[in-house]
Amino acid sequence: MLSYKKCGFALALCCCVLLAMMACSSESDVAGGVSEETNTLAGILVDQNGKPAAGIAMMARSVQVDSIVEEDTTGKDGSFAFEVSHRGLYGISAMADSLAFFQLVDFQGKDMDVSGKLMKAFDFAGQVGSRENMPAEGIAVGISGSNWKTNVAEDGSFKLNSVPEGSFVLKVASPDNVHFADGFYMVHVSAKENSVFGPIPADKVTGEKPVKNSLLGVVKDVVQFMLPMSPEYELKSWWPLDNLEEKGSLLIAADARSWTEGVEFYGRPSLVDGMDEKAVALLGPDQFGVVESDNHMLDDVSAFTLEAWVWVDSVTDEAKPYRKNIVGKLGFGEEGDKDVFSLALVNGDCGAVKPSIGFFVASGEGDSLSCENGIVTEDFAMKAWTYVVASWNNGKLDLYLNGELSDSKTVGIQKMGKSPESIFFGKESLNVKLDDVRISTTAVNAADVLYRYYLKGGAK
Repeated sequence: MLSYKKCGFALALCCCVLLAMMACSSESDVAGGVSEETNTLAGILVDQNGKPAAGIAMMARSVQVDSIVEEDTTGKDGSFAFEVSHRGLYGISAMADSLAFFQLVDFQGKDMDVSGKLMKAFDFAGQVGSRENMPAEGIAVGISGSNWKTNVAEDGSFKLNSVPEGSFVLKVASPDNVHFADGFYMVHVSAKENSVFGPIPADKVTGEKPVKNSLLGVVKDVVQFMLPMSPEYELKSWWPLDNLEEKGSLLIAADARSWTEGVEFYGRPSLVDGMDEKAVALLGPDQFGVVESDNHMLDDVSAFTLEAWVWVDSVTDEAKPYRKNIVGKLGFGEEGDKDVFSLALVNGDCGAVKPSIGFFVASGEGDSLSCENGIVTEDFAMKAWTYVVASWNNGKLDLYLNGELSDSKTVGIQKMGKSPESIFFGKESLNVKLDDVRISTTAVNAADVLYRYYLKGGAK
């Protein structure tokens, strides 16, 4: 899977993305991004009556490399052909009066039949949702692999004229790569309705139909597109947990952002297979990790986000009620504790009647991690990897599991104080695996989380 290292509006919309592609050669695939020889994308273009469409200008454009373009004109029999060598997705397109043709094909070093039919064309309109630090005007929007492109107006609106009925990938380009990433959306246009899935990363744009619907807003029947925040923006600490280095009797996991001196693990836990390379397995209360000082990471903040891949295998002491810390900045019930947060496994507490995932916050000034200032969801599954994102923003808690919003809640904590507590990984009667733990001092929304879930390989 792709790792970070190698690189609200909410309405469920049904997504249907169909990419027609046929391979018709017996040649073997070859390694790398370029075929060892030139291959052909060829076919017959017909009109709506099934008759050959002659004299139509055709184009094949790479989705990944916009400058790779091949052109041809259909013959009397509607035939056309493009010679290509660079692997990846290509958009095959044509326009003729009120009709148009477009399809995505996945070229992988073999000849392909890319025949198609001119379809009725429609105008496709949308709205790029505004975000802090992001002016919408001038943002480039277009169908990847085609000449259907435009720029967003001052009010965030855009329109693509004469788009053919069917499916395509819409790219909304980031105006500021420090704050935001490019957004890619799977779109289906028809006479009845327009449906959208995204945003997802560029390298996750494939010929497969998405298995889930994204949550996008609709205002006056216009689909809202929200650019994802860059995963690096306001990222303070990132513990990949792929390596453990010896330090006396301890094992150390480095902080890839060097904000802290890393996680010190006690009890000599093991590395196991994780979602991204390796993960650390903590067995019971004697195996745990400590970030002794977070270097004032969360002092006086009004927003932060915790991300982690979590696998809870079992609970070694199942006496209920229980709340068992998975990752938290807390003091474990000592007098004078100044707790800040805890991502925890909960059962018999805060309304949970089965092992559930919970996220709790406190001000860091001596108040407890109470149910009133926490959010608990029973959507969590034991013995499975779960991408957990917990976000707190000026008193609002959002808890996401595997790219989807599980629950939201308004709590009484508006701002954090200054807490000297360490960050603990585990230290409970719990067998748990952790991978790719990250803390940033900004809040995220549904578009950000969906994008990161796909980026981190959670969606197969």
